[in-house]
Amino acid sequence: RLRFNRSKSVRAPNIGELYNPPGQTFRSMRDYCAASYRNQINPDYLDNVLANCAAQGIPTDFEPSQEWYGSTRPGFIVGNEDLKNEVADDITIGFVYTPSYIENLSFTVDYWTFDMKNVINSFTGQDVVKYCYQSSTLDNPFCPLLERDPDTHEIVNYYEKPVNSATSKTSGFDIEANYTLETSFGDWGFRLFSTYLEERSFNSTGFAEDEVKETGEQERPRWRHRFTTDYTYEDFSAVLTANYRSSTVLSNDWSPNQNNYNDIPSYMTFDLTTRYNITDALQVRADILNMFDETPPRQPSVYNQGAYYDILGQRITVGVNY
Repeated sequence: RLRFNRSKSVRAPNIGELYNPPGQTFRSMRDYCAASYRNQINPDYLDNVLANCAAQGIPTDFEPSQEWYGSTRPGFIVGNEDLKNEVADDITIGFVYTPSYIENLSFTVDYWTFDMKNVINSFTGQDVVKYCYQSSTLDNPFCPLLERDPDTHEIVNYYEKPVNSATSKTSGFDIEANYTLETSFGDWGFRLFSTYLEERSFNSTGFAEDEVKETGEQERPRWRHRFTTDYTYEDFSAVLTANYRSSTVLSNDWSPNQNNYNDIPSYMTFDLTTRYNITDALQVRADILNMFDETPPRQPSVYNQGAYYDILGQRITVGVNY
């Protein structure tokens, strides 16, 4: 059986993103239109910077005053009532296969992709200056957030507003296999659920160098598996669950001169839960979580990450339900 779904998802800006009241802030700033700053600009964007500065009527020999350089510049953190909805194009295609020659066996495979646009993101005053002038024209989300003195051309105000500048793409596969077996000494069930992450990328601005590839990093491993075996016999039942995440890295942008602990090994735990119904109203239970006391990898930024690893260790619990 084949299945296909194409849809569009929308997230409207929240109240804070739209109507957050102005709050004063101060930043150290560098002006991309200053003549003395040109040798620090990415050469790939220098022509854009010069053209945009000229389009605003800023002289080629412009230089802010020492007073401007010597103090932090005031601005405002504020909501943006002009925000648009975030939009995602979603596609899912897959199939379900149940072979006739093996009873109670089924396979499911789904491919999914989510392409998000107009993602809301916020920037500091210095980044607002950078992306305003690096853009191909002044018609971009960042330039309206800057104000210059018409006489001195110095930046006199900026707004750190959320803007619809980011994009995100996620794609991968979900694979599921199920099998049940009925025997004279109990019923067995086996289920494997796997997720393969093909791509996870995020770009906060639309500029090529701001593209961040997150696939295979600690938060987003390539593979995740969950294998469950359950057994039921009369009033007794037990479930053994194995959870696995593939090896990852702390950062895809890592280089050897940063540290020597970027690689993170794979991680797997087992949980066993049991139940016994003494009567229709009385049940006892015993569980062993993290059966083999598997600890997180012992390295910085990993060992205490409870969202990805079991940081509590082996636990044995017993209980009664009545």
